[in-house]
Amino acid sequence: MFLTNNTTVSFNAEQGAPPAAKSGAPSSLCFLLPVSLVVMCTKKLTAHRFERVEYEGLNSRQKENYAYQKVAAVLADYGFVTMRLSDDWHGADFIAQHIDGQTLLRVQLKSRMCIDKKYMGKDLYICFAEDETWYFVPHDEFVAWALENMKIGTTYSWKAKGGYSVPYLPKHIRNHLERYKI
Repeated sequence: MFLTNNTTVSFNAEQGAPPAAKSGAPSSLCFLLPVSLVVMCTKKLTAHRFERVEYEGLNSRQKENYAYQKVAAVLADYGFVTMRLSDDWHGADFIAQHIDGQTLLRVQLKSRMCIDKKYMGKDLYICFAEDETWYFVPHDEFVAWALENMKIGTTYSWKAKGGYSVPYLPKHIRNHLERYKI
């Protein structure tokens, strides 16, 4: 038996609460739940029809979540478990812990190749995908190479804003990053 009060449903274990609520619960325990939750929990489960989503149709937050799930799956193949951070921690969006118990990587997830002065000295990896290929690049090492080989130090973006990115990898950058593909 349950009582309704506009938006809540009250289950009392002594008055015939659902079996899940009764099992192991003290007899005087009473549950207050939103009606929407009760409807959701009591609705008969049916097979869900899975449909692929198009990345381009996602908003920026959804794209970030999507990319994290994708790279976490790839890293699992290399013995890493990942933990998404709710707030950047020393510049990291997530950490990756290897099964060796020794390796812990701080990772900044990007939608494209991107470096930034604010990430310098933080022992970060920049992770991004291009054409279904993931790159896992030590940030400071790449910055040193880029400053020496690409003349980014003279660009407005680097001098005034402290960052540099490219929408796609030119051949010379792709060649350099070959060893960072995962």
